[in-house]
Amino acid sequence: MPSMHVGYTFMFALTLIMVLRPSPWRWLALLWPAWMLFTVMATANHWWLDGVGGATTVLLGLLLVSRLAG
Repeated sequence: MPSMHVGYTFMFALTLIMVLRPSPWRWLALLWPAWMLFTVMATANHWWLDGVGGATTVLLGLLLVSRLAG
């Protein structure tokens, strides 16, 4: 806990969403962390709450960086 497999892919999906801003297809990037969550659960590496913890860790890190950067 937390699953940084899911956190890492969630971070990259958020980056893709920001980079692909004019495209309406940018939200498909969220399928990557969803698939990673399914994969780590199917292989019995993590529970679903570990994936939520990984995504929360990334969001808290982004919040901290945005506050410190101003």
